[in-house]
Parts: sequence; structure tokens; C-alpha cells
Amino acid sequence: MNLIKMRSAKYLFVMLSAIVIVQSGCKKGESAKTKTEYLIQKPWILEGYRINVGEVNENWVKGNVTACNIDDIYTFKTDYNFAINEGTVTCSSNGPTEQKSLWSVLVKDQTIKIDGTYFSGSYAFKQIDDYKLVLLRTNSILKEEFTFIHP
Repeated sequence: MNLIKMRSAKYLFVMLSAIVIVQSGCKKGESAKTKTEYLIQKPWILEGYRINVGEVNENWVKGNVTACNIDDIYTFKTDYNFAINEGTVTCSSNGPTEQKSLWSVLVKDQTIKIDGTYFSGSYAFKQIDDYKLVLLRTNSILKEEFTFIHP
């Protein structure tokens, strides 16, 4: 009988210790950032692009990011405006240096929609945190992955 009480006491001690450890890791009033908060906190630049053609195989190939796009600044604004500002290397000598559009987060915070001319469509969030944004666009024959970092 004493063996059962000792095991029960030991189990109770372990469970209470685990609860205390978990609770101590959470600060009062602190919550994880939303995807919107990550998007708008700082501008982004395109770090990389990958493409996968084919429905079954995961044959990712590094896409070509042109010199005129590598220094562009992508900004998600709090009023849901989206801007791409060309850096020092421009894609067109007579084109605009800033492209504007709108953005919104959809499908329970899992997808972003961008209504623009150069960069538009619906993208799934593959990763988003304080340092990196990875967006995935998929259709029937093509997957595209865009990786952004802060400048």
C-alpha cells in the first residue's frame, strides 16, 4: 500500500513541477505576433526564388532573380497598401520606381493576397518570423517559392 502512495506522490510531484515550468515560460499579457504584425514591422527584400515544375516530384530549381529586382524594397503598410520600391538598379529606365497595390491576409491567417501588376496573386505562408518571410504560390503545374529578409 505504501508503494502505491509513494508512486502517486511522485507522479503528483512530477506533474506539478511540469505545470510550474510551463507557466514560468509565459509572461503575462505576452502573445505571439500575428502574420500581419510580422509583415508590417519592417520592409523586406527578395533573398531568393525557387521554382518546381511538375505535380509529383519535388525538383526545386533556383530561379533567376535579376539584378534590377535584388535590391527592391517590399513594404506592407498598416493601411493594407503594398509598395515595391526599386533600388538603385532599375528594371526600366522609363517605368515607375514605385509600384503600389493592396494586400490582405486570408484563410484563417494562412494565405496572403496581393493585388498588383508585378507581384500579385495568392501565396501561402511557408514561414514568417522576425527575420524571414517565405511565400509559396502553387497552381496545377508550377510551384514558386519566394524568400524575403529584412534589409
